Amino acid sequence: MEQQQHQLTMMEEEWVVEQFEGMVRKQLFRMNISYYHADYEDLLQEGRLVVLKTASEFVVDWNDEVDVGRFMCLAGKRIRWRLLDFLRHNQREAAVSCDDEEFYYLEDEDIALDQELEQVTLMKEVRKALNDEEWQLVVALMDADRPRTQIAKDFHMSRKILYTKRKELQKKLKKVLKNWNTSKPNNAIKM
Repeated sequence: MEQQQHQLTMMEEEWVVEQFEGMVRKQLFRMNISYYHADYEDLLQEGRLVVLKTASEFVVDWNDEVDVGRFMCLAGKRIRWRLLDFLRHNQREAAVSCDDEEFYYLEDEDIALDQELEQVTLMKEVRKALNDEEWQLVVALMDADRPRTQIAKDFHMSRKILYTKRKELQKKLKKVLKNWNTSKPNNAIKM
């Protein structure tokens, strides 16, 4: 493999891209960039361009395994560095631009954080109102994947007793919610 600038024909370009696109995808995979990444297609295209540029800069005997191996090693390194540069550049652009539209989603995040904080506070109140066995039963009942029969077995009770305890817990939780709603009128939770 010699370093020498030469022009690839259109067919050669297509062949090179087709043969080595898997290498670009593998680099993306190694960098934990999946198909669902916002810039996946752009990164894939950048990688293809690097492969083409590397193929045009070096004369490669495509029938010689050693030459192809050297090409793949060099192209792989160049792809990785180019993709990293692309990602860094996009991060800097995102950090530099500060439009009002960009702050809109931050307000949504603040609202979501406030709601999450309220939920955590409420769960602490619920935990205070229940003893350990009741709390464990509430956690078990909230697990949608666990059948009621299994929960009853785990707590050494019949399904009928489980049903009765569940009704008692609902009454307790309604009291906690009612107290919560009266103490927090702005954040009322509907029952």
